[in-house]
Amino acid sequence: MIKFKTDREEVEFETLKKKNPLLIKIVEFIEKFVTATFKKDIVITSIFRSKKEQKEIYGFPKPSTHMEWRAVDIRSNIYSDVQCKQLKDAVNAAFTYDKKRPEMKVALWHQVNDNGYHFHLQTHPNTEALKNG
Repeated sequence: MIKFKTDREEVEFETLKKKNPLLIKIVEFIEKFVTATFKKDIVITSIFRSKKEQKEIYGFPKPSTHMEWRAVDIRSNIYSDVQCKQLKDAVNAAFTYDKKRPEMKVALWHQVNDNGYHFHLQTHPNTEALKNG
């Protein structure tokens, strides 16, 4: 099941369906994977961010895929480290961010400042679903 940190993310998820259908497909892939493999839900914690919100997080107005409706953050502290790695690897095996830049990934499991680890999912105009995506 897809859950949301607040009502804001739930509303933004509906907007995201129109703005970035591929990112919705990635979130749905994760939801199916997590349900089948871990018997757990996913919790979306961030979708859209303004320049002001970016500055509050990073201390300066850092550009972000969140500002362009190209990113979703998902809570990771409900999974073990092993599960987090499995999920990240499954997403990156199913979707390619940009074939011209293979070092770039759709799914990152990372920490920003002292805000804790989370999954950051991102798309690019060249993002594609692979056979298993």
